[in-house]
Amino acid sequence: EPTQISLWFSERIEPVFNKIEVADGVGARFEDGKPTLDASDRALLHVRVKQLPAGTYRVRWRVSAADSHKMEGSFSFQVAR
Repeated sequence: EPTQISLWFSERIEPVFNKIEVADGVGARFEDGKPTLDASDRALLHVRVKQLPAGTYRVRWRVSAADSHKMEGSFSFQVAR
């Protein structure tokens, strides 16, 4: 069972103004705290998640790159039991 979601980017990310949301099909949120940059790789962003019951989840993210341009996107994943 996942305890965190990790996103790897092709460029370095600024340590502020980053957002990762993890929600189920009815909009309940499951992130547990704010996203943090990896201590050894500034292109890797993590967010801890609460226990995820079986179902489909959508991850939406928005980050600021080191050159200050904004990037955003989303993807879905499933948890099976």
